[in-house]
Amino acid sequence: MNNKESKTHKNRLKIWLPVLIWMTVIFMFSAQPASQSGEMSGTITKWVMSVINMTPLSGIITKSLLHTLIRKCAHLTIYFVLACLVSRALFMEGVKATKNIVLTIILCMLYAMSDEFHQAFVPGRGAGLKDVVIDTIGASIGTLITYSLKKRSS
Repeated sequence: MNNKESKTHKNRLKIWLPVLIWMTVIFMFSAQPASQSGEMSGTITKWVMSVINMTPLSGIITKSLLHTLIRKCAHLTIYFVLACLVSRALFMEGVKATKNIVLTIILCMLYAMSDEFHQAFVPGRGAGLKDVVIDTIGASIGTLITYSLKKRSS
């Protein structure tokens, strides 16, 4: 490998490393058994519920509903971030506009599908098409916001 090829590989690594790190974070969350995952989101639910109980929403929002909302918002947020990182990497690779948007959403959706498949083998967890849809919605929002910000700065 010559010096120019070496620099190209190093640049590619710099571009894609944040994506790979974030995918690893997602994989690690998905590898948690249901009890551990539920405990983590349960702690957040408990804290948010204590705040809600001090508002007029007390009694309207149940702990069960809030727990579900927190878990689904986590899916949306995690894939929002993944899409921002993937879209950024593709822009840095020179992939423009429409192709960037389509590739980012497809890559994130495929990763979401593989992640749900992975969860099917984790104790107490399962694969859910609904989660893939929520992940893809989060990815789509992240992609469009990244594209809008990129377009605005150009």
